[in-house]
Amino acid sequence: MRLINDQHKLLVFIEGRKRKEFVGVLNHAPENNSFIFLYEKKYLINKSSIALGPDIPLSKIRHESK
Repeated sequence: MRLINDQHKLLVFIEGRKRKEFVGVLNHAPENNSFIFLYEKKYLINKSSIALGPDIPLSKIRHESK
């Protein structure tokens, strides 16, 4: 994972032995202290993709948490 220019966004990658793949973006909205994770569409349609966790399934693109 690496931080990009916007201090409220974090790019998320999954890294294997031979490649690194972009998974999505984690956004923090400080005005209401919420977090939004957006899966990359290419990652979602890949049959070998795995979910980031049980609370962030591959069944939808956008996940929000307070």
